[in-house]
Amino acid sequence: MAAAIVVAIMRIALFLIATGAGLVAAPGLAIAQDGLSGLRGVLEERQHRIDLTIAPGHATLVVQRTVENLGRRHDQADWQIFLPETAVATLLRTRGMVDGVPRWFVGELMEAEAAAAKYRELTGIGGYYPKDPALLSWRSPGHLALQVFPVPPGERKTVSYTLEMPTTYRDGRHELSIPRLGIADAPAEVVVRPLSKQDRLLVNGQPFPAGGRLATIGGDAVIALVPAWTPQVGAALGVKTFGDDRTLVSYRIDAAPRLGHVPRDAEVVVILDWSRSLDQKLCEDGVGAAAAVLRHFPGAAVEVLTVDRQVRRRHGRFVPVARALSDLATIEIQRRNGSNLDRALAQADQLLATAPARHARRVLLFSDLRTREALDVAKLEGAFKRSGALLHVARIEQGRPQLTADPEGEWSGVARATGGLLWNALVASGATEAPNGEMTTTMEELARPMRLHRFRVIAPGIDVSPSAGDDDGGASAQNLDEGQGIAGLKIARDPPPWMEIVGELWSRQVRVRVSPDPAESRRWSALVFGSEVMDGLSDKEMMVLARYGRAVSPVTSYLAIEPGVRPSTEGLEDVGAGGGGTGEGTIGLGNLATYGRGGGGFDHVAWLRKALEPARKTCGFGRDAVSIAIETTLDEIVDVPKLSTDGRGDRACLLEAVWSLELPAAFSSAHEFWSVQLGG
Repeated sequence: MAAAIVVAIMRIALFLIATGAGLVAAPGLAIAQDGLSGLRGVLEERQHRIDLTIAPGHATLVVQRTVENLGRRHDQADWQIFLPETAVATLLRTRGMVDGVPRWFVGELMEAEAAAAKYRELTGIGGYYPKDPALLSWRSPGHLALQVFPVPPGERKTVSYTLEMPTTYRDGRHELSIPRLGIADAPAEVVVRPLSKQDRLLVNGQPFPAGGRLATIGGDAVIALVPAWTPQVGAALGVKTFGDDRTLVSYRIDAAPRLGHVPRDAEVVVILDWSRSLDQKLCEDGVGAAAAVLRHFPGAAVEVLTVDRQVRRRHGRFVPVARALSDLATIEIQRRNGSNLDRALAQADQLLATAPARHARRVLLFSDLRTREALDVAKLEGAFKRSGALLHVARIEQGRPQLTADPEGEWSGVARATGGLLWNALVASGATEAPNGEMTTTMEELARPMRLHRFRVIAPGIDVSPSAGDDDGGASAQNLDEGQGIAGLKIARDPPPWMEIVGELWSRQVRVRVSPDPAESRRWSALVFGSEVMDGLSDKEMMVLARYGRAVSPVTSYLAIEPGVRPSTEGLEDVGAGGGGTGEGTIGLGNLATYGRGGGGFDHVAWLRKALEPARKTCGFGRDAVSIAIETTLDEIVDVPKLSTDGRGDRACLLEAVWSLELPAAFSSAHEFWSVQLGG
């Protein structure tokens, strides 16, 4: 409660300072600009340099500022420093002379009121040789005060303070947004370096040299670190106990920019479902989706199978991927009854069983998965024991291109047994789509893993999951996209001894466990003072964390003291220092009437009887009675489980006639059985 009151008071003070002291808010920017003043005369800043080093998860800014006294008396330099609210000061130094040699004197972190009192003592009028102090104190989140005394007339004084800031991980980069820093007419010069020389820098999306200078910043500059190497899943855990049943827990989880790669020279079998339950447009879009995936396979050898009641090979052998793509661009779709997907999978397994052992083997099935009831999908889980191929099953529907893994669907076990997945695939493009089109981009995930599925984080005693309070770009309760991450800061009852990240690349499990990192624990004990978590801390708790993290806070300040000899009469009277498919022969059935799908009063059995009576006679059954059971999905015949008769006609002929029927759209049930009696 006390901390919340302090924050509120300091925010009011910030407003009063920014308006009453003439500080100018930069147009369009979130923070005010620094102010510099002297108590007795005119002071001007001669240098404001920031050496910014960016690393995964955080950045360190070493700030050096030099002021010159243009007056005739010793004076105090008083900076009002405005920073991003996430920035926290962790060090203060003042530069003096010892035996004519410049030397830095490091500040001591003290209780805020004690530091302020000591500063008043050291800067007051006295009869001895006092020491020359610099005081860095907290005013509010993103607002510090820096006071330095004395600055002799006509001379310069240099001080330095260090800031820490967290970075945000997105799109495979650790990013930091830096606004225009410094006094209105004297912006800071920012020198940017990566912590590791192997890493690359970007500023506002453009390559930037290590050690390059940002002389001025007209607006927010987005500085990004692109690591030369990243683990598949990186993680960091910080833990600091600061009271009874009170532990600060920080965590960060980063997925590599690329979680998987497309194998070169892969052997790929594409299976296209051309059964009649898929309309013409959906079949075309299925072809487009297949082409979109194949564009990602460099040097692949491809065979394409089309399937209805029968399985047909487009090429009769594996052909280069470019030829397969050319064929798909002009392919003529012929839809038929039947969905013998099991036969297609068996043939794919047989084809790939002879592929070179060193080549990856893939099967891509594009279908609506509407099959006969007699097909036991669970028995297909061993479909690729011979070839060891990986299978992706894409259940296609029309819509803007999108892939969503389905862990619960009936076909999921079939795909997962091979290392692949069942996908709900929205497809809406032709086979001739440009290589960089939306379909091609979306379908890349059927060529390589691009996210952690079934993603979750386990840490004893705390809930570590994406939520509104976390930095969770690219993460959801189930997935973590490549190049994205989550990060959070929480207060737990007990310190977690470890954190474990669990997920799946396609269906291959990934587990990463990390233990608390002392450096991370200390860093976030400081960075908590640039977060909303600070509002829930008592003064006593803040003191524990601030001292451990060495941070300027509402309860701590830095006081740097250097030896100095100055006239006692130049002390300050009062210093208010603060702290805080191909065609097949069929029996012609003539022109059969068609009806709109779902038309009222349609007699399905009567239609089937009328359509098949001519074939019964043509196939030699005369007056013999025939009983036929027909299974349909929408307007597709998927099975003819029964054809019985006492006659001597050609059963194969009549069976072929059934399979050759083109059902009208009035057959609109997702799955149905029909019993048809002919003749008799």
